[in-house]
Amino acid sequence: MASVLLHRDSEPGPETGNCAIVVLYEDNSSRDAAIRLCNSLEKIFHSEIDFEITWCRFKYFNDPAVAREAAEIAAGADLLIVAIQRPEELPLEVQVWFERWLQHRKSSEGALVLLQTSESTIPAISQNPYLYLLAQRANFDFISLSNTNSFSTERIPEYLKSTRPPDSTRNSEHYSRFGINE
Repeated sequence: MASVLLHRDSEPGPETGNCAIVVLYEDNSSRDAAIRLCNSLEKIFHSEIDFEITWCRFKYFNDPAVAREAAEIAAGADLLIVAIQRPEELPLEVQVWFERWLQHRKSSEGALVLLQTSESTIPAISQNPYLYLLAQRANFDFISLSNTNSFSTERIPEYLKSTRPPDSTRNSEHYSRFGINE
């Protein structure tokens, strides 16, 4: 399997105007919901932030090399998006991956976004408190969204909304996407 090397002009973070996002997804419909969310973020922040997005499907966490590479890349992520049909069915290999990721976590700021892609009237936190508690352990904000939620900036922590310094230049075409496993 070929390794994916993530090249960055500068490190992610609000002070540089770069935001590293890692999307972990369960299946194709969950991936599609995450794509819509990422596209919404790009539309909202296109003049302020460059997004670097890495994608990994849950089923590939059974491969130790993929799991290790994903954990290394996610260690520096600003946003970790978990797109899943039902949060209460988070696979064991994904929970094991999260524990590895937590050990390597580099930043003290960020957000874990739970994107529930199935219809449910039960709040996602109630369905799977593991992700909420994991976010607390990682010193991350926890944001729970459902596929039916309209996305707005009100749910985004302030430090992720900050604009780049006035003297910086922006390359408006820079929006990269990487897939670890596909």
